[in-house]
Amino acid sequence: FVNYGGGGYWWLNHSNWNGLTVADLVFPWFIFIMGTAMAIVFPRKLNKIVQQQYDNQIQLAVHNESPPTLSRMSLLNKVTSRGLKLFFIGLFIINEAFDLEFMRIPGVLQYFAISYVINSLMI
Repeated sequence: FVNYGGGGYWWLNHSNWNGLTVADLVFPWFIFIMGTAMAIVFPRKLNKIVQQQYDNQIQLAVHNESPPTLSRMSLLNKVTSRGLKLFFIGLFIINEAFDLEFMRIPGVLQYFAISYVINSLMI
């Protein structure tokens, strides 16, 4: 929408070299919200993993059976699959002709996917 004239509204167009409009702030806002959501969700998931490991040790001592658990590896698999899905959705949206010679890789969703995976590994 923004790249195709912004519906005729001046504040939805990208600014010239020396200005700032709402359209120029959309990408940083999305990155900020993604980071905020990760900062809220990932500690909860990690605490849940620790609690499940503790509960499983108690249950294993009592009942000698272990239920399926959430682990760091399963969390890493979810992060990786979500990042790959986001990356490839971005590839298919940007590139209408699937010609490898003219394929454009860097795009907004690809940047989201890369930043999501890297920041998830840091948290």
